[in-house]
Amino acid sequence: MTASTNSNFLEVDTLDVCACTLPHSRDLNLKQPNGHPPHTHTPMFAPGLPYHLRALTKLRCKIFQTTYNPQGLRTGAKYLRQRLRGPSMMAYYPTTLNLSRFIRQNPDMEMVNEDAEERLVDVYERRKRGKGAPKKAKDKTESRRLQKRR
Repeated sequence: MTASTNSNFLEVDTLDVCACTLPHSRDLNLKQPNGHPPHTHTPMFAPGLPYHLRALTKLRCKIFQTTYNPQGLRTGAKYLRQRLRGPSMMAYYPTTLNLSRFIRQNPDMEMVNEDAEERLVDVYERRKRGKGAPKKAKDKTESRRLQKRR
């Protein structure tokens, strides 16, 4: 079998599989399970030998640009061909507005982020009661961690 590509289509010059080379059912001396001779009509495509069918399948895969998988193994090709779901899922949910960033980018609008202000007040009150986060050490001698080891 030889195939040559020319521009956008596949041109097949010769084929190894030809209907004239396949054995005819009457030439095989086959008998049906009930003992009767096989049908005498001429089939459109006589059953071929396995290697003929394998060559035909290889050619079909080459022409239609599919994967040749004679063992029928699970390749996941069905899922890889599917359209990706991510972009449509992202388009479904509306974009969230980051209010803090918007206020920082537009200081001339004089907006106030009430949640951030409330958090700062809570932190200030907790620190007054001694429940806030510890102060950061400026050098290793001020570190509480180093003091515990001594």
